[in-house]
Amino acid sequence: SSSSGVPVTDGLVLSLNGDSLAASGAISEWGDESSVTAAQADIARQPNVVAAAVNGHKAARFDGVDDRLDLSTNLFAPSSLPRTVFTVFQSSDFRGHILGTGEVEAGQFTTRGYGVGLAADKPFAKANSGSGLWLLSPENLKERGPQIISATFSNAGAELRSGCYLSTSSTAPVPADFSSASIGGTHDGVESFAGDIAEILVYDRLLSADEYNDVWEYLTGKYALATAAPADADMDGIFDACDTGAVYLKAPDLTVSVETPATLEAGSLPANIIDAVSPTGFDRHTNSTHVWGKSTVTLLFDLQGVYQLEAIHFWNYTTEAYDVDSIAFSFYDSANVLISQLTVAPQTSFENILAEDFPVNVSGVRYVRAALSATNNEVEFQNIGFSGVLEGTSP
Repeated sequence: SSSSGVPVTDGLVLSLNGDSLAASGAISEWGDESSVTAAQADIARQPNVVAAAVNGHKAARFDGVDDRLDLSTNLFAPSSLPRTVFTVFQSSDFRGHILGTGEVEAGQFTTRGYGVGLAADKPFAKANSGSGLWLLSPENLKERGPQIISATFSNAGAELRSGCYLSTSSTAPVPADFSSASIGGTHDGVESFAGDIAEILVYDRLLSADEYNDVWEYLTGKYALATAAPADADMDGIFDACDTGAVYLKAPDLTVSVETPATLEAGSLPANIIDAVSPTGFDRHTNSTHVWGKSTVTLLFDLQGVYQLEAIHFWNYTTEAYDVDSIAFSFYDSANVLISQLTVAPQTSFENILAEDFPVNVSGVRYVRAALSATNNEVEFQNIGFSGVLEGTSP
């Protein structure tokens, strides 16, 4: 092992450890035991050292505006396959570039580049150039505190692991050809990461199962991270210790009716509200897929059974002029008796539109009423979905 404790060093081409940073101050250069360093000459764009940021360990704090460190060698060029990446971080950001290459102009965060980051509160891995590999974990990391995510890239596809999930894709990587790779942001700043990065490890090969587990266990132990054992008996991508058996409800598993207004605006159909295929799927905006109404839009969902609800998934619109600013949810049992209420303020979505997840913990739910409002009375969105565990059927 290396002097910093990393148990596998064969093929280790980038090793950045927050504990190697100065005690405080701005970071102009971050290097460790690899030959590759990360640097930023522009003082205004330098992240800062935060002592004891991640369970007692130092980390680089990025402001989410324009902070960025550029790698001295582009380890994510199109020919840079295979790759194994580990990152330890914490963030409550909705989206952000952690490591790799990415957009040079707005609107390319999900469609260009090679690396790992956060999108709609979830970890993702990408190696694409308008097409190619895009892999999004269902795990919502917002407000979770310190986390580890890892990704492997090869010609056969990719794997993305977080605390409770192992997501896989057999899509071949097609990385865009960018001249440089960076940490915390790419070029235009729109996707800049807000949060703390404590450690990054990049290997120029796929690790064996034993090697991979050794590195994962080293990082989880070092940073006292809560992650589940990677046992998945039913092979659904959720580790058994985290698997509640929740299912995602979409049409025809549930139905929806529009209570107000009497008529939705042009191109809007009630069926559009519940047609998202999965909680991690894009729902690209078109005039035939959106839902648009004036003033408050009130919806009534029938789950067609009684559920312990675990999450609400919401695909908001992309601009403040036509998005949803607040949703008031009311949960009812099979006798239409009010059980609980929840009001959320969704983020404005971006690009091809991914769902923001809101955790809930309400049992005995058959019906859900949702009142969607906007400060300018222009309510527009793509979808609402629910995940939960079936508790029983009811008439």
